[in-house]
Amino acid sequence: MGIESISLRRSIGYPGMLVLLCSWLLAVSFVKEGTSLASGVSAAYFLILGTGLFVATSRSQFRSWAVAGAVAFAVVNLILSFYGRGAGSIVAMLNMLYVGAVPVIVLRDVLTAPRVTGSTIVGAVNAYLLMGIGWGLLFTVIETLAPGSFRFAGDATGKITDLYYFSFTTLTTLGYGDMTPVSVPARSMAIAEALAGQLYLVVLVARLVSVHASGESSE
Repeated sequence: MGIESISLRRSIGYPGMLVLLCSWLLAVSFVKEGTSLASGVSAAYFLILGTGLFVATSRSQFRSWAVAGAVAFAVVNLILSFYGRGAGSIVAMLNMLYVGAVPVIVLRDVLTAPRVTGSTIVGAVNAYLLMGIGWGLLFTVIETLAPGSFRFAGDATGKITDLYYFSFTTLTTLGYGDMTPVSVPARSMAIAEALAGQLYLVVLVARLVSVHASGESSE
């Protein structure tokens, strides 16, 4: 595939993926868990991930596998969602297998681009959002396998939307204090996420923005 075609794919795909991710995060905050609508929103997330892999992968056969994988995970997630909270850890673990791979592939595409453009910076932002979602799933697994790993205040009950919220407040180091990790695994992962979030913004994104502003090559 030519450089112009790859560049066009990034310039359209990454901004589109950002809009989809932001819309999904907004939707998941308002949809009640356990409903058919929630299952649909959850399945839609995998289609968004498939879009990201399609954009970030240059080889056509890999893009086909990316789309097929997104559809397969969406179907599996829909099926398991009907088993209720008992299958919560299984769903979260399966999701993490797919979610964990996407930001790595997107970042690889961003860092190997011949030039830093606005679309590659947007791609890095997409990877940042995916990090927050991935850690939210990890916290869900921890809380499901070891209830009481987090202390919740107010209306929070440990639902996945609550742990997404905790993940992003940790990733951005806001630390409102209304949710607190209690167990050793929860605290360790919270520290790791906070460090990763700050290093990502300060080192990677800041560098990409600087290179883009100066018009230099990323290589």
